[in-house]
Amino acid sequence: MSITLRSLASLSILALSINGSPAFAAPYSVVTLGDAAAEQLGATVRCSATIMTPAYACLDGTGFVEVLVRMMSRYEPTAFQNLAAKPARTVDVGLEQVPMMSPRTNVAVLYVGTVDSAFIAGHKGYTLRQWYADYDWLVGLIHRRAPLAKVILLTVPRPILTDEESRVRADVTGAMSRHISRRPEPVLDLNCRNFSKAAFLDPTLAFLSDKGSSAIARGLFAISLGLTREEASASACAALRAEQ
Repeated sequence: MSITLRSLASLSILALSINGSPAFAAPYSVVTLGDAAAEQLGATVRCSATIMTPAYACLDGTGFVEVLVRMMSRYEPTAFQNLAAKPARTVDVGLEQVPMMSPRTNVAVLYVGTVDSAFIAGHKGYTLRQWYADYDWLVGLIHRRAPLAKVILLTVPRPILTDEESRVRADVTGAMSRHISRRPEPVLDLNCRNFSKAAFLDPTLAFLSDKGSSAIARGLFAISLGLTREEASASACAALRAEQ
């Protein structure tokens, strides 16, 4: 099977060998931005990667970032940088994380909105309209920071809780996801019907289990290889439903 990830960007990739271990002069790079879920909270094994880290340095990481880069590294030497932090809001990502990302990034994965949805649902003086503007500003900032990057957006899953604030929050995250899905970038839609709760560690859907991370990594990988958002989202949702 001949698949090249380099077709996603115009950067060339050069793999060198030093003492039998690969060293990366210009690795195919994946950067993750966002909040607690993107930070890999909930993963059994988390890898620190605030600087560009080759895939072989984290062979046992169970977060979706680590699983994704290992899948990619089968076809290209791949490195990753995870700048996500808990509890980041959308504005925090733009001000604190984007300036740290490599301008030579090939794929940027953005998962943010969980904390913002709690602010909006809790009537803390922040509105959906403000969030729409902040989100669009953030995506534009990522494109300007890394002009060649393929930016993949993850929608905000709805919480499972049943109290009144959670019902309001579910409406908020639904509106957020619709806004994200209208953008031109590739989108992995996590608002799945009847997904398995085992894919998440808490009912706010803030922390992904290893099973959930694996399902999301497969969806992201499908998008990176050119599947449409509908095909990739359907694949990820099927995997989330199956992870009992």
